[in-house]
Amino acid sequence: MLDVSASMEGECLREMKGGCLEAASTLLRKGLAVSAIAFESEATPIARAVRSIEEFHACVKRLETRGSTALDKALNLAHEIMSEGSGGVVHLITDGLPDNREAALREASKLKRSGIVIRCSGVTGADLAFLAQIAGGEPKPQAAVTQAQGLKALISSAAALPLPRES
Repeated sequence: MLDVSASMEGECLREMKGGCLEAASTLLRKGLAVSAIAFESEATPIARAVRSIEEFHACVKRLETRGSTALDKALNLAHEIMSEGSGGVVHLITDGLPDNREAALREASKLKRSGIVIRCSGVTGADLAFLAQIAGGEPKPQAAVTQAQGLKALISSAAALPLPRES
């Protein structure tokens, strides 16, 4: 889930795109499919069960920033998409606070009750305690915050973490 709200303009967006491509490459090499949801004032699936890095790259490179941060809508859409499968991991990448914290926490709870793990990568300014609440439910919450120039590496390292069925 990729935060493309207006505040992600510039270096944050470039780093996020680079990190997503590296993460997707890692996951695709493991034989997994990769999906992506971009969110700002609305949430939109930009890639569904992609198995080619070229196809994923084409989806990610088109991303532009605008709007606010409708995290609850993105989490709801992720739940709809992922309820078609069994389990899985959602990786949230954001730089700030959602438009509606309570709604986002409710939607995150729905995902976790469905057996979906949530991992979070934030840019400086993101509320780490809130991201830990969103990610909670794993033995160690998977949430971290870094400087904008470190976002690409943070996203890549999260993709290298074991998947729930690999632990």
